Amino acid sequence: MHWLWKWTIIGGCLLVTFFFISCMAIVGMYAGGSSSPTGCLETQPAQAVAAVADTTQWDEEQREIAGLIIGIGRERGFSDRDIKIALMVAMQEAKLRNPKVATDHDSLGVYQQRPSQGWGTPQQIVDPVYAINKFYDVLATVDNRDAQSLLDVALAVQNPSRKAYLSSNNYFPGWEDEADALLAGSGAVAPVVTGVRQVVCEQALEPEVAQVASDWQLPLRDPYRLTSGFGSRIDPVTGERGAFHDGLDFAAPAGTPIYAIADGVVIEVRVTAVSNGWGNTVVIDHGQVKTRYAHMQHQPAVQAGAHLKAGDTIGEVGMSGKSTGNHLHLALYEGGTIEQRSSGPVYVPGEAIDPVSFLQEKGLKP
Repeated sequence: MHWLWKWTIIGGCLLVTFFFISCMAIVGMYAGGSSSPTGCLETQPAQAVAAVADTTQWDEEQREIAGLIIGIGRERGFSDRDIKIALMVAMQEAKLRNPKVATDHDSLGVYQQRPSQGWGTPQQIVDPVYAINKFYDVLATVDNRDAQSLLDVALAVQNPSRKAYLSSNNYFPGWEDEADALLAGSGAVAPVVTGVRQVVCEQALEPEVAQVASDWQLPLRDPYRLTSGFGSRIDPVTGERGAFHDGLDFAAPAGTPIYAIADGVVIEVRVTAVSNGWGNTVVIDHGQVKTRYAHMQHQPAVQAGAHLKAGDTIGEVGMSGKSTGNHLHLALYEGGTIEQRSSGPVYVPGEAIDPVSFLQEKGLKP
């Protein structure tokens, strides 16, 4: 009988151990501990909703969107003027609704944000909490916004490169009274439990890691926003349809440092006070391609003939030349020639290539 008691005790211990491990696994699964990669943290965007008075002007869906815009804005500490701008843009772009099917290119959601321009994935953009937070993220980068008109601030957030075109096409009709009425009739702010969870990895918290791949890197660090891509577009200054845009525009605050995307030699530095063309510009020969960095705020920080390493600072974001707002125009070319002129060497472009496709091949996502 001694052996029977011995194996009974051992079997009981094994059963208890199995039960304990199973319970821990279930707890971990429901706690979300197994859903994030090692070294990652799960976060959620700011979430709050303000009570909005019932009106005949706006239906239930529209009042809910307005409540989120007001609530999130107040939770994040934005002024009533900022929140009014956020309301007016949402009224203009999607009539305080959340379209989940694109009807204009790939524009989606409350603010008609576009995945192709860096606003997020389609799944994220059609989550109103995410979209509203993203709008406020960019709004926070607009310099001296309290001194600018409501329209100018709105366009600086939505699409700086199209400011002149949108202004001339009645982008911002009379939404101010409606926004004021919603703000005046709003009540207390309460938390909400919706929103897309974002997984933030420790290694992604450092920009140098998140935005550098091997010997190549992006020309700007956050915060920035892609506003105009490569190819045919409506010219933001002239309104011409079908105008060819040979690069990628990064909207960012004035003075944001610009970095060389790879090792190379500076083959052109241009400083000009003329309000057309590329403005203050640097062109770098990387061997495989040549890159142009245009519309710098001041005289570039490098000279022709300088040998650079990836990540060297070459200037600051501005709006010199033909520009409607602070941004970096990054263009990539294959081939081309250099002409010697009295003002110094000038690069005559070869074939322009899509910066997004090229950078993605290098493991980078603009």
